[in-house]
Amino acid sequence: MATRINDLLSQNLQCPICLNIYKEPTLLACSHTFCKGCLSRLFKSQQESAKISCPVCRKSTAVPSRDVSNLQINIPIQAMVEDIKNQSQICTICKDKPLAATYCQECDDFMCVDCYKTHAKWDKFSGHDVVKVDDIISGKITTKHRRKCKKHRSEVEECFCVECKKYVCFRCGMMEHTKAGHNILEGMEHEDQQKEKIRELQNKVDVKKGKVDDYISFIEKQQAKLHIVQEQLTDEISQTCEESIQQLKERRDILVEDCKSRLNEMNKELQGMKDENKLEMGQIEDVGALVGNGVKVPLEGEALAAHETLCQDLEEILANGDPDYSKPRDTTKQGHKVTFQRVRCQQAGQNELDLGKIEEAEWSLKKSTDFPVKDAINCMASMPDGRIAVGSRFGGLVLVSSTGCMQSTVMKDVAIRQVVFFPDGNVVVRDIHNKISMYSKSFVNLDVSFGQSFSSDKGGFGGLEVDTKDNTILCSFTKVKKLLMYKAMGGNPVNKIQYNFEPHQIFTLRSGRVLVMINDFTVGVLDATKSTIEFRVTKDGSYASPAVCLDGSVLIAWVDHTKGFVSIEQYSRELHPIRSLIRNVKIAVPQHPYYHLREFLTGELAFCTPDHLYIFKKTISA
Repeated sequence: MATRINDLLSQNLQCPICLNIYKEPTLLACSHTFCKGCLSRLFKSQQESAKISCPVCRKSTAVPSRDVSNLQINIPIQAMVEDIKNQSQICTICKDKPLAATYCQECDDFMCVDCYKTHAKWDKFSGHDVVKVDDIISGKITTKHRRKCKKHRSEVEECFCVECKKYVCFRCGMMEHTKAGHNILEGMEHEDQQKEKIRELQNKVDVKKGKVDDYISFIEKQQAKLHIVQEQLTDEISQTCEESIQQLKERRDILVEDCKSRLNEMNKELQGMKDENKLEMGQIEDVGALVGNGVKVPLEGEALAAHETLCQDLEEILANGDPDYSKPRDTTKQGHKVTFQRVRCQQAGQNELDLGKIEEAEWSLKKSTDFPVKDAINCMASMPDGRIAVGSRFGGLVLVSSTGCMQSTVMKDVAIRQVVFFPDGNVVVRDIHNKISMYSKSFVNLDVSFGQSFSSDKGGFGGLEVDTKDNTILCSFTKVKKLLMYKAMGGNPVNKIQYNFEPHQIFTLRSGRVLVMINDFTVGVLDATKSTIEFRVTKDGSYASPAVCLDGSVLIAWVDHTKGFVSIEQYSRELHPIRSLIRNVKIAVPQHPYYHLREFLTGELAFCTPDHLYIFKKTISA
């Protein structure tokens, strides 16, 4: 062929990184081209999120989806590379021009098999670097061939301009580059300097690799030590867990025995009543049967006297009063007072292995009082200091003690829809326009912004809650049927969940679920990140107002809005009934059926309507 392969290679077909013929030539935004594989390795080494820096000009190119394969292929270069692969190189020594098999880097000659054998026999060629033509075409070997000068065709580019960073012929170097003040080196001198620099860098690489390798080995040793620590701790935790389980089982047996003992005494009373009445029943049946014999024959003499005595005895038995239903009913009521009180969260530190205690308790209404403004109360929240905060839609947060005393009113200029407290005392407020704000425990606005909320007209009302596990704020909206999750530091929502119902009041449960009012009459439990309701409960058309107890159980106040009665029942986290605490307590019927329930840290229950506050307290029998 007329064109030598290494002349084609001189036409910018060698990758500046690997110095081999391009493999999948890939174009950067700066118009420089590199092998795709070289760019992939370079992109990984630069560790930049979505850009790659060109090693020639240092300009940045965006890498779509952080995948170099998405960059544009240099199609003209790719076509020229394919042309080289399809070319055949002929021997540059023989007159017969057979196909070349090898190339001598020093002689700059392509040789057929015969010429190569002759070349190999000459001693003066013994140190020459001879490579296979196929390796040149495939890009496996890079040739040392220097190009001919484009201006002076007879001249070889054997000099190197330091400033221009390229090879030039001697004439160009003297006539142009030297006059311009450039530093001109012999090509071999430049190559020697380059090789020396590369060797120095490679030595540094070897030293650095050795240090990094030693460091990695050191880290692996530390990991092994940590693994041993982990195994030891795991064994210790497992052993402690087994011991704790055994202690809990022993505590369970004690509590079960205490429960049996208390209820067995009451059962004995009921059994005594039952036995006594069975005996009376036997007497009635026996004497009644004997008296009935008197109808068989006419009676006279001793038979008549005996019959009259039996009739008199039967009359006396029948004269006894009717059974007293109040006694067994009262005994059963006393049994209902026997309850199991779980250990509260705040008490767990006192005895973490304690389950709770059996006690006899009775709930009753201790105080009821009107709020200062009628039809004003929108929400109620438990405070970390043990009080209850009640929010007014006309402005203000009323702080109430466990005795029902309204101690003070703060934030009087804030019309409150919902309020909730973090354990550190900071307050999150949702006003009647659905603006969410953060206040300090002294009720000073912290100027924290929460974005992408819904206005009152668009989003409707809804609930507000804090999840102390991951320090997030949950805000529900009825009209758009959504739940937004915010970080306590503010900003836009970190998560948005679409529901197929209108979420009203919301509460977080220990199980990672959310307790939510599905509508005015139904309470449900669902996963915090999903919209599927796992459990639900409703009751005869009564309005529902839920709350979460300190022991993790659920309280629901069921209100008969028409008749004005409230009942409070306790449920498990799966909404299975546990017990009834308050039954049919009369309340003043408000204009609007908005009800709220919370538990004080000391155990009292606060229930409020828009107008009125009710405090229920548990009395424990001695």
